[in-house]
Amino acid sequence: MNITPLDIRKQEFGRKMRGYDPEEVHGFLERVASALEEANASVATLEERMKEAEGRLGHYRLIEQNLQDAAVTVQKSLDETKRLAEKEAELIVRDAHSRAEKEASSLQDRIQHLQGDIATLEMQRTNFMVRLRAVVRSQSDLIEAMELEASLGKPHTDRNL
Repeated sequence: MNITPLDIRKQEFGRKMRGYDPEEVHGFLERVASALEEANASVATLEERMKEAEGRLGHYRLIEQNLQDAAVTVQKSLDETKRLAEKEAELIVRDAHSRAEKEASSLQDRIQHLQGDIATLEMQRTNFMVRLRAVVRSQSDLIEAMELEASLGKPHTDRNL
């Protein structure tokens, strides 16, 4: 049961002999009613301030939750970006290794081809030198024969032409 300041002010007491002084009782009741009014006003003010504080607290909790959600989102984004970067780096390295292996294989094939060309050229050079020596010997033999014939006074007949 709530008692209001108005209830206190309107409260009437029965009269008896040798009872309390009615003016003192009314004065006291007025003071109690005023004190209760002030207390109720303070309570109302405090309740209003508490509602405002709860409203601000709710707002700040919402901001805090939004910040936490944003931090989680940023962390997830960073993790995903890192994962994608690592995957891309792995692909780049794998591609580089693949290209290096292909290039190495191509260079090895080229080396083998060039070694074959060198061997062929060396063989051709050797054959050329053998043929050149044979031609030089044959020409030398022909010159010697011509000189011998010239010294013996026989006319030269061309046998090799």
